[in-house]
Amino acid sequence: NEIGGDQPGMGNVISGNGGPLNSNGQCYGQGISVVQLYSPSTGEALTDGTQIKGNLIGTSANGLFKVRNCTTGVSSTGNLNTTIGSITSEGRNTISGNDWDAIWCGYNDSAFFPISGGCYIVGNEIGTNINGNAAIANTEENNSCIGFCLITDTIWLPTEPIDFALVGSPGQTAPESACQGNCNLISGNRSIEGGFGGGAFLKAGNGFGLIVNNFIGTNRTGTQALPNHDGGLGYSGSVLIGAVFGDGQGGQIPGGNLISGNDYGARIESINVGGLFEMKANSVGFSADGLVAIPNGGLGGDSSQGLGAFAQGGTSIRIGGPNPIERNYIGNTTSVIPGNGDGINVFANVGSVVAIQGNYIGIDRQGNAAPNTGDGIEAKGEGSTIIGGRGMGT
Repeated sequence: NEIGGDQPGMGNVISGNGGPLNSNGQCYGQGISVVQLYSPSTGEALTDGTQIKGNLIGTSANGLFKVRNCTTGVSSTGNLNTTIGSITSEGRNTISGNDWDAIWCGYNDSAFFPISGGCYIVGNEIGTNINGNAAIANTEENNSCIGFCLITDTIWLPTEPIDFALVGSPGQTAPESACQGNCNLISGNRSIEGGFGGGAFLKAGNGFGLIVNNFIGTNRTGTQALPNHDGGLGYSGSVLIGAVFGDGQGGQIPGGNLISGNDYGARIESINVGGLFEMKANSVGFSADGLVAIPNGGLGGDSSQGLGAFAQGGTSIRIGGPNPIERNYIGNTTSVIPGNGDGINVFANVGSVVAIQGNYIGIDRQGNAAPNTGDGIEAKGEGSTIIGGRGMGT
């Protein structure tokens, strides 16, 4: 199944959908919903491998203004191997202006649909116009819950089992260049009230979540802020925010994210013993070339941070690593509250470990000052925090 395509004119405009839900003025209606559908005779997964490319979802036909879908822009059951976006410029989706999540992926019913898989979210504009230079926020404005309900954000992958979720991927985005190819531009997402509305908000259940090679909180060229409330959050399962990949020729290439201009940078909360939790090769608080300040915390968050780690239940989190290519650059974090604005903020619970190694904290990649207004590293909790070491780059 393919909705849209990689060639000019193939994409659809999917906007303005939804009807009344209740007397409170709320409505319900999604842009695209990919659901479990299988053959009762053969068990074949008929909706496995759907590709969604080149569409405008929640905007006007020129991609410049909000024409919201009532709730989610794109939703898919979590094990259907749905691909949202494309490495080509014509195949990029613009998913913006929707009144709940931009993308929601999860809740597979494995008892009736026993296939494994995940979601591939690669090559999209999420929360901006089609040009990537102005915000058209996805919000939780039409969250229809009463009382306690899920906090929605831009990319939502629920806690129910999902094998994996890929948010961004290496491919056609050169270091220090604009967001293109498999890079997702995830920016401008923030509720009308100034509250929730995050970047890549990932709840991976027992699965594996990979957030790599995205611009989160800036314009497409990585030169100006288009703030999200949160840059990125990953917890449960196994989560990597930034990574290092092989180049196919025996070398390595960084797969970090540009995380700048947000209320909060990015953080991992680990609760799954045996899970893999890492933050590597990210540029946090800088422009795409790594030299100009685009602070996180600039919107006035009272506990702003560049990167954060909350390790609990005997888990471990690594920030950076001994190889210089794993280095995070973390600078320019600000806060309206004096003493806040930490480069890295860590809480390690009893039996848990956070290792911080090989990073540049408070300086840019050329060694010039890029101060965080709080501490370079603030470490708390009754667990263990390891800062530095004796290996290469630590």
